[in-house]
Amino acid sequence: MLLVEKIVEFEPNTHLISEAFFKEDSYFFKGHFEGNPITPGVILVETMFQTCGLFIRLNLEYSKVPGAILGRAIKIKNTTFNHEVYPEQRLRISAKLKTIIMGFYTFECEVILEDKVVCLAELVLK
Repeated sequence: MLLVEKIVEFEPNTHLISEAFFKEDSYFFKGHFEGNPITPGVILVETMFQTCGLFIRLNLEYSKVPGAILGRAIKIKNTTFNHEVYPEQRLRISAKLKTIIMGFYTFECEVILEDKVVCLAELVLK
């Protein structure tokens, strides 16, 4: 399930910004909610995880570090949902690298819609 549409900006060892766009006929809008489709929070979190995974892959390629590239989700911390996200809205996802400790990558992430932060989370990947 690919949710990230494109990479907008990548700065090695720092951050990655991506974009996502969910069409009204996306399967996760069926029943969530009838007559008022709202993007499920789990979809927003998965989009942030995918953005972090892209950062890890590109960063390792940039650094020419050999080894397996996984980007497996480990932990979701301090997630906040501030606004609803509806179909046909372009989202910008920011993943800022906070730390790398023993192969665990910690990111500060945001989902942004028209300059409003709709979701915040600290995510850990391995």
